[in-house]
Amino acid sequence: MAAYTCGVTDRLHKRHQPITSGLYRLDHRLLRSYTTPSSIPEFLQYVDIPHLSPSPFALAGGSPVVTIDRDFTAIVKAKLGTLWMHRQTLRLEGHSFDVDDFRIRVGRLLMGDVVRGVLVEVEYTPVDTMSAGEALLRDFVDSLDLP
Repeated sequence: MAAYTCGVTDRLHKRHQPITSGLYRLDHRLLRSYTTPSSIPEFLQYVDIPHLSPSPFALAGGSPVVTIDRDFTAIVKAKLGTLWMHRQTLRLEGHSFDVDDFRIRVGRLLMGDVVRGVLVEVEYTPVDTMSAGEALLRDFVDSLDLP
């Protein structure tokens, strides 16, 4: 794993015995409208989070979030390239670990090829809402002694 996430995963391994459960990935692309007439939103966002949904999402302006085909960005580029320009891509690359009822995802955040930070996501799997497991989540995250 990349040096950027080693500190977090080292702490996790020292305090717990995690089981690697897979890769952790996220892709976010921001497109901006060349023109901004009222009928075309100024920004279009593409988000792909494979561990949450098999299909990517799109959001334009204040519209509802919709699931889209994986070829969406290629279609936008080929057919709507005169309306939308690509502005920014953020990627998250890392690994997922299981510790008892917790799933910990650790990844480095990249803008292009430049590392911008590390993201740590902790999920307590027996509950559906944050409020139901908030105290347990807080205690677990505190036990990692993250900077």
